Amino acid sequence: AAEEDLQPWIKQSVVLETTAGCIMPAGLAERITRTLSPQSLIEAHRLAYAFLDGPVAIRKLTESSREDLLRARWRHAQESEFATAIRVDGINLLDLYASQRRNSLFLNVFERISGQQESFTADLIIDAAWSYLDLGDSKKAQSWLSVREPADLEPAAAASWYSAMAEVEKASGLKGSKETALENLQKALAAIEGESSQDAIRQRLRIRHDIARLTHFFLRQPTQAVTLYKAVLQDWEAIPYSELDRAITARNLAEAYMDCDELGEADNQASRARSLIPEWTQHPVCSELEYLWGRLAKRQKLEDREIRSRFEMCLRKALDTSHMMMAKIVDDRLFWLKDPGISSAGLFDDTAWAIVSTALSLYRRHAWAARVLINGRLRAARRLATRGGTHDSAQG
Repeated sequence: AAEEDLQPWIKQSVVLETTAGCIMPAGLAERITRTLSPQSLIEAHRLAYAFLDGPVAIRKLTESSREDLLRARWRHAQESEFATAIRVDGINLLDLYASQRRNSLFLNVFERISGQQESFTADLIIDAAWSYLDLGDSKKAQSWLSVREPADLEPAAAASWYSAMAEVEKASGLKGSKETALENLQKALAAIEGESSQDAIRQRLRIRHDIARLTHFFLRQPTQAVTLYKAVLQDWEAIPYSELDRAITARNLAEAYMDCDELGEADNQASRARSLIPEWTQHPVCSELEYLWGRLAKRQKLEDREIRSRFEMCLRKALDTSHMMMAKIVDDRLFWLKDPGISSAGLFDDTAWAIVSTALSLYRRHAWAARVLINGRLRAARRLATRGGTHDSAQG
């Protein structure tokens, strides 16, 4: 049927021509599929896939990454039990979501085709590990990394493997994990030591940035981290189209300066980071910079209205960029900004706190969210104890 002339169907509006190719209206398709036998339904999905595998659709996919087309192709491939297309279109979706850092969507597809891991590249497996890490599941990240040995990988992939394993170690919280994480990052640098391509230079700078982050946030050495961040930022200046990486580095440098009580320098670097963030990006740095901006306002003892305004901006940025964990963390911050204090514990809004803590608990596997949640529950418990009440959300 896929080879038949579609013009009579188009004239009857059974099939519509679109920029994505020929499609059947959803309402009509639903009425038809309700009358089909299971085998006929499979055939119908195969026909639909054939529509989306025509020259118009292929041209559209070649011109740009069309998520709508990729998802439609993948759905029809699954419903028609077209194994090769399930794998190929699934991997195309994974490449798209990995490039966009849309971790939940990436893993939704990845877990449906994970049984075909023999066809997965090392880069795809490492992308999956990073997605699990970003969503707070270090055990699954480690499990997938164990599928490959870094000694068997190309230099760039080996460096990525060691970098991801460093994050697994940091997330574990085990004794010696900080030192092991640093060793992995040093191995990552060693893996690409002899590489001179632009990609290798960029990868080397990102690994050096990760070493600075580890020094700052895990070894608690902000003064040393300032020196490391500054060196990385200076080297990024020579790399074209590096605005996003420079923004990320400047944002972390600002926080290191804040942790050293150099608030003026922190303010300068935060402003620098904001000016560098590309308008097109959906990167978490967009909202994380605003969160730092709010914390900096608090450290500078600015007016409450200004502090609140900055955190509200952070919330808007988090929602605009789908950084939902950040949105829940800043919801917690905004809740406590309104709290009247333990001296007025009778005014504590435990119902509102229950809503905030329940939403935040969805991300409790992530160390940052878990820390914010624990601190919030301890504060709530103190207020409830002072008031003489109890509440499940305080008890955790």
